[in-house]
Amino acid sequence: MLFSEALKKAEESTGKKLEGYFLGSMFASLAPQQEISEWTLHYYNPGIKRGIDVTVSGTVSVEESIPSRETAPLDVSLVKISAHDAVATAMKHCAGDISRILLVLHNPGAPVWNVNVISSSLNATTFTVDAAGGEILVSKSTSLLQRFNPSDDK
Repeated sequence: MLFSEALKKAEESTGKKLEGYFLGSMFASLAPQQEISEWTLHYYNPGIKRGIDVTVSGTVSVEESIPSRETAPLDVSLVKISAHDAVATAMKHCAGDISRILLVLHNPGAPVWNVNVISSSLNATTFTVDAAGGEILVSKSTSLLQRFNPSDDK
């Protein structure tokens, strides 16, 4: 599902629930070679510092009034690179057995795609892809096993 389709479904289904809210980010999770079938859209209300998460798949579900940290508005008209293209760009720099891809569209100053590629050996590489031009702005890798090893807490 294209992010624009999810956005349209969310706004059509929620009606007045989103008054005072703006779109802050969009999230999807997928396996390699899989199309996106579900998006979670996070809307933020700066007046009450709360968010609404709208999950769009075959149906639309709403989790209302959740506490939320401040979020910048996401202007999707500035997004020229599709989710598919952002993932394809990141995957050109990945090797090995990929088990999951986490994808976030947000605005930390300008719209970007964060493409988090998780390998079967629990290595995670995050690619920040410019949502307007498609260039990789930053890439960073970490071992999830080393990062969250309980023996490191001693």
